[in-house]
Amino acid sequence: RLVVVGGEPGIGKSRLAEELAARASALGAEIHWGRCWEEGGAPPYWPWVQVLRACVQERSGEQLEVELGAGAPEVAELVPDVGAVLPGLAAPVSPDAQQARFRLFDAIAGFLRRASRSRPLVFLVDDLNWADEGSLRLLEFVARELADAHVLLVGTYRDIGLSRRHPLALALGELSRERPFERVFLRGLSDVDVERFVAAACGFQPDGGLVRAIHAQTEGNPFFVGEVVRLLRDEGALTPAAAATPDRWSARIPDGVREAIGRRLDRLSRACVSTLTVASAIGREFALDQLELLIDDLDEDALLEVLEEALDARVVEELPGASRYQFTHALIQATLADDLSRTRRARLHARIAQALEAHYGDRVVDHAAELAHHFGEAEAVLGAEGLIHHSALAGEAALATHAPEQALVHFERALAARGDAPDDDQAAELLFGRGRAQLAVLGHSELGLAVASFRRAFEHYVAAGEIGRALAVAAYPLPLSLRFGQTDIAELIARALALVSPSMHEAGALIAMRGWFLGFIDADYEGAQRDFGQALAIAEREADAALERRTLANAAFVDAFHLRWRDCLDRGARAIELARDAGDRSTEIPARRAVVFALIATGELVQGRAHVAAALAHAEQLREHWWLTSTSFNGLVLSLYEGDWGGARELTELGLAADPRDPRHLALRAVLARELGDDDEAEAQIALLAEVAKRSPPPGSIADHVFLALSIALGGRIAGGDPSLQAVALKAAEGVLSLPAVSPALATYSRSALALIAARRGDVEEARRLYETLVGQRGTASFFAPLTFDRLLGQLAVAAGQIDAALAHFAEGLAFCDRAGYRPEYAWTAVEYAAALLHRAQDDDRTRAAALRDEALVVAHELGMQPLADRLLA
Repeated sequence: RLVVVGGEPGIGKSRLAEELAARASALGAEIHWGRCWEEGGAPPYWPWVQVLRACVQERSGEQLEVELGAGAPEVAELVPDVGAVLPGLAAPVSPDAQQARFRLFDAIAGFLRRASRSRPLVFLVDDLNWADEGSLRLLEFVARELADAHVLLVGTYRDIGLSRRHPLALALGELSRERPFERVFLRGLSDVDVERFVAAACGFQPDGGLVRAIHAQTEGNPFFVGEVVRLLRDEGALTPAAAATPDRWSARIPDGVREAIGRRLDRLSRACVSTLTVASAIGREFALDQLELLIDDLDEDALLEVLEEALDARVVEELPGASRYQFTHALIQATLADDLSRTRRARLHARIAQALEAHYGDRVVDHAAELAHHFGEAEAVLGAEGLIHHSALAGEAALATHAPEQALVHFERALAARGDAPDDDQAAELLFGRGRAQLAVLGHSELGLAVASFRRAFEHYVAAGEIGRALAVAAYPLPLSLRFGQTDIAELIARALALVSPSMHEAGALIAMRGWFLGFIDADYEGAQRDFGQALAIAEREADAALERRTLANAAFVDAFHLRWRDCLDRGARAIELARDAGDRSTEIPARRAVVFALIATGELVQGRAHVAAALAHAEQLREHWWLTSTSFNGLVLSLYEGDWGGARELTELGLAADPRDPRHLALRAVLARELGDDDEAEAQIALLAEVAKRSPPPGSIADHVFLALSIALGGRIAGGDPSLQAVALKAAEGVLSLPAVSPALATYSRSALALIAARRGDVEEARRLYETLVGQRGTASFFAPLTFDRLLGQLAVAAGQIDAALAHFAEGLAFCDRAGYRPEYAWTAVEYAAALLHRAQDDDRTRAAALRDEALVVAHELGMQPLADRLLA
């Protein structure tokens, strides 16, 4: 077979061929290399001379004589080493040139066929794009003649600069009709491969942002990746500490990369390079009409000619649409742009900014990001006003298209360009935009920055007497986040409500938000219902469907945290219906989340799955980090109840990619690790969670401490546990319960952690006390973590010495888990039930316990629950 491997320089063609050669050699094949010469001056058939000479040198005279056969004189003419091994060969017959070449080609093909009978041959020829035409004709001939021989021919070539008229392109066209011919194109490494490469190079798991930055800069070209990683490593930017400073990830272009690209550019004409330099300042993509605005000394025909030259060299490529192009690699553009001096670059960007702004006219909003970039690069020449104006437009456009990361960059850049200027309407608009982007992008521990942006914009609008704008800032719908337990937003809502009559339309959204704070933070359910009722009345009077669905979503969320499942399901379903009809995903997501809480608690796994899937799909479209972490958390809880460990791991990886310090995912990843017997992983996650919680003691982020307590207590129930960790869990749970106001769900789950610890310790008095506080939850499950209350109540009853009550709870728990499909909880409940039966030891208790044990063992083996299996087998 003949296989040719194509791709850009540095993509790994030669490396792939080397690996193939090593494996073939290990299997007993004979390996020989030939390399084509770029600079000229090489003799005809040079790559063939190299491989044939190596073949000759490996053979004895007798073997060579047999394998060359009658073609020995012809091969000796090309490879003089043959004459040294077989002296006295007659000179080949010299007919006309065509016949002579045929005899030579046939002699070589015959030699290779015979040589391969005793040992397979692998010939590898590098850089066929530089091969002389005779070598390519010989390749065509040999490929046809050796279809049934034990010979593998491998050629590599650069697909850049390979025009239709290039000799190799013509040869490949001929070969494509041959049966034993195959062509392979190599493309860049994926981001996953780049992550593995960086991890191997730097000795630690790299941050996702670092991987994305390197992949974006190199587009996965292995040579470029290696050079960039080497440079980052040499500059000390590849350490765990430096990985926390993303500004260091954008390194200069390494010399090796620059040299490789420079050699390609050196082959282009001066006019072509000059034109491409201007294009590089425009960006990775550019259009002919943009170049016409900026290049005065070339008319359209001349411009098209230099672009054709760049196309033939594969430096640029055409894009769909009218006369649009892009550089074939981002580093080609960057190399050209870096050759500009700072002054020339700024002046060139100034020309581009002004020309494109005039050119776009009324369509300037559609190109705001592009213009913001050029005005930013030209700030030293044009000042900051153009940068600020277009950055604001670009930020709003990015928010409208659900690209909050880009929006945040634009708003931050515009605010930085304002410097120390006092706040005005422009600053307030930018602050409001930045706050909205921060809500979507920042992790749960940083959402206070968004509140600060809102507050500053609100303060300006109030001072300026622009009450409508101030109310719009205060009433912006916030994600229902546990981080907003702080007083800042509640105070902002109170101040905004003081600016308007409570019966006015503008007050409706503020009152609905206040109801959420009353119900969730202050645990004032009645006060929350009054606010929700007032907001719904305003919505009905004003026919404000958006206010109605937001109020219902807030109310459903409060219902869930007050453990009112029926109310939550009713109001949540109505909110979902209204939001779905209006295409309001930002309201539909929290409404579905509230409903999922209730469905998990009541054991409706199938319905819960459907709502999680819909909410997660919307979250991925919005690309807002809070919704991604929150919806994946809901799915994670369901996966743990179901025993879908693979799905659970995928969801927690999704959540932690959006926010690596999200307490919910850290906690449940620890629980998952315990279920599978990976204690080291569990302890690592709990250590991270403890660090997160430590930074925000109650009454800060209450959920951090609830999850910390639950994850430790649940892990201890599965695998015992470190007494020092139990102390951490007790402190976290008691800290939450010591607060003056805690919603019933958070109080219940904190007490559940205490109950798990009390049951494990056999603390009779504490078990009795907690039993009384939790018995109202019988027949339900936690929506924070895999914990069914009948099983917990049974454990408490055992600890309190109430075996009959415990058996009743375990029986009810088994029935609940069986109906719900909560298989891991079913298995653990069966274990606890069996232990209680053996403790009672009446009548057929031992037989029933054995049956329960067998059921649990089946589940343990099917789901890979090693700790459970070990306990049962013991």
